[in-house]
Amino acid sequence: MAEGDPRRIDCLVLSPHLDDAALSLGAGLWQLARDGARVLVVTLATAEPKGHLSPIARDLHRRWSLEIDVVARRRQEDDRACAELGVEALHLGLTDALYRTDDEGSALYPSLRSLFGSPHQGDRQWRDDLVERFRRLPAAERICAPLAAGHHVDHQLTCRAAEEAFGADLFYYEDFPYSRKRWVRWKAMGRPWAWRSQTWEVSDEALAAKVRAVACYASQLGTAFAGLDDLERQIRAFAARRGGERLWRRR
Repeated sequence: MAEGDPRRIDCLVLSPHLDDAALSLGAGLWQLARDGARVLVVTLATAEPKGHLSPIARDLHRRWSLEIDVVARRRQEDDRACAELGVEALHLGLTDALYRTDDEGSALYPSLRSLFGSPHQGDRQWRDDLVERFRRLPAAERICAPLAAGHHVDHQLTCRAAEEAFGADLFYYEDFPYSRKRWVRWKAMGRPWAWRSQTWEVSDEALAAKVRAVACYASQLGTAFAGLDDLERQIRAFAARRGGERLWRRR
């Protein structure tokens, strides 16, 4: 899909990385698409890294069993996952925090700890660019942004840029798998009593489709799950605890 497509979207999901939408809302998105809704997943960090890779980036590439054309191969995974869910995909072509550098070529986030800390001041232009790109997206009946549970810098920046671009119209999804821990969700909210929730009840068929979609991200499974059986167990267990997939809005 081309950026700026004028056709109205029923549900637009802002996904920082190539798997966040499927992990967090895959079952609900599959149900919407099956029922005839037009669903668009917009993924931000989809650009190939440039220049020297930081040690943490090289280490993660090894853990993902991806040594060349890393992001291109991850985009292919995303295309397969979105096809499994029956949704459209738009890749914005921004650079993942893992690869962003300052003017001297030094990594803005040189460690895992920094990736889950406060956004670097050097990311101000990245966020400003994101706001403008969000404002050029097609109109949508519902816009879903990450709650930023887990505190990953790209999730934080996506959430803040979405709030600036769309204001009170936003729905927030619980970033899975970070949101498995209740205190992580409450920390992201700041004041839990200032939020209200709604739950998408999802069928067993929808959960099965979600499992198949997430399994398409083969490079990522080992970082959060101990194989496909564990993936399915965790997805179904979390949905059972939540009664489905939960969205939040500010009161």
